[in-house]
Amino acid sequence: MRKLTIILAVLGLFAAAVAIAADGVTFAYKFEAGSSQRYRVHMNIETDFGGALMSQLADMEVTLKCVTPGEAVNAMEMVIDKAEMSRAMFGNNEVNPEAAQLVGKSVVFNVDVHGKVTDIKPGINFSNWDTQRSMIEPIIENWFVYLPGSSVAAGGEWKKENDKDKESGMEMTTNSVFKFKSMKKEKERDCAVIESATTTDMGGTVTNPMGQMTVDGEGKGKYEFLFDPASGVVVRMKGQTDVEMEMTPVGKAGDPVQTVIGIKIERELL
Repeated sequence: MRKLTIILAVLGLFAAAVAIAADGVTFAYKFEAGSSQRYRVHMNIETDFGGALMSQLADMEVTLKCVTPGEAVNAMEMVIDKAEMSRAMFGNNEVNPEAAQLVGKSVVFNVDVHGKVTDIKPGINFSNWDTQRSMIEPIIENWFVYLPGSSVAAGGEWKKENDKDKESGMEMTTNSVFKFKSMKKEKERDCAVIESATTTDMGGTVTNPMGQMTVDGEGKGKYEFLFDPASGVVVRMKGQTDVEMEMTPVGKAGDPVQTVIGIKIERELL
């Protein structure tokens, strides 16, 4: 009898998971006041700039808190618990000393049900924001995968098209497709597995150590996300973006510099 009870219980759990996938899952961020999640983040950026190779590594742990929940917009705070950053160039390895200064600092911002981030500001303990915001803002701006804010059945897709952004003179237009693949058990949570593919067109004029350069390129990315619909948070994500571009000096003779960038990102809920 005990074996039969266990089998029936397992079948019941399986049926429940199938039912969730069949009926659809609501993909929207939701937070409760005072709730928090702690994440580990690893990022590796490898750059080939006309034959000059450089790699950058970052390992971080952060705590994401909901200060004030809302039906449309949530007021959030991110506290940096750990930050280690380094880079290797021309055979030299360097540790970024500014990374250690980030530990204990906080950043506040708003995020809506789709994952759009606005109003990024330093916390009250962030005295050197002007010099370090360039490291922190991109992390927060790209933290939340885009969600449709509606129910999607297993096998269904949603898109985010013509998403325009501008950073340091470079203009970017991104088109993304997201697919709800299946349900999966992760960290004792029933999670939806999402696969995404992105294409980004890049252009404009940037300034780097070599001077002003025009940019023409394209980036392609593939990612997998595990989303917990019960709590409205991403439990795990992993993926890579590859960028190929030509950078041409402005007002100077010379051939375009071929630049290839590979960005690998992993993040998990602790």
